[in-house]
Amino acid sequence: MMLAAILLGGVGALFLVVGLITGLRIRRFLSTAVAIQGKVVGFEEQVSTDSDGDTSSSTHAQVEFETASGQKTVSTEKSQTLGGLALGSAVPVRYDPAAPRKARIATSGRLWVSTIVLVALGAVLVIVGVIVGLSGG
Repeated sequence: MMLAAILLGGVGALFLVVGLITGLRIRRFLSTAVAIQGKVVGFEEQVSTDSDGDTSSSTHAQVEFETASGQKTVSTEKSQTLGGLALGSAVPVRYDPAAPRKARIATSGRLWVSTIVLVALGAVLVIVGVIVGLSGG
């Protein structure tokens, strides 16, 4: 059972670290990003094929906005979650002035959900690993 405790704790620690790094990257992005209003102008389907030849697809929102310097820009959102996004809907956007095409839809959920899930899952796995380790099985 000690192996199970070590594995649970190790995987949990890995999730915690990845979650914290993700959170720090988002925080750094937000510290320099410009906030602006954008509009959903389309959806892009991306198809990928794995090594077995199986294909999968994901849909990403395309958001148009105007930078502070007046440049019209269209950015494809990284997130695959389309919840609440409709063609023509207004959305808050944050963009890096040095790379406007790397903009993000700036709702709390879209920015922070992956960080929260990784940290929470990591913490639970570490706690369960400690409990399993201390109880001896």
